[in-house]
Amino acid sequence: MLGPQPQRVAVSMSLSPGDRAPDAAFADDQGNVFALRRLAGRTVALVFWQWWSAPCIEQLRYLEREAAREGGPYVIAVNGGESAE
Repeated sequence: MLGPQPQRVAVSMSLSPGDRAPDAAFADDQGNVFALRRLAGRTVALVFWQWWSAPCIEQLRYLEREAAREGGPYVIAVNGGESAE
């Protein structure tokens, strides 16, 4: 017997710039895990991207330059599910 069918829920933006983000845990490509709460007080850019998307790559390059500046954002780039290779 299979469980109930999953319910579909429309996703909407529930945060605006400057709102307090809920805590979340992230793992980097080396397997290190960190919690978003450890970045409290810093500007964080959370970016979802795909390797094949030229606009995504352009945005990541821009954010990399911005992050290198003093006071620049801490960038968390979440890949769309491709393997590390």
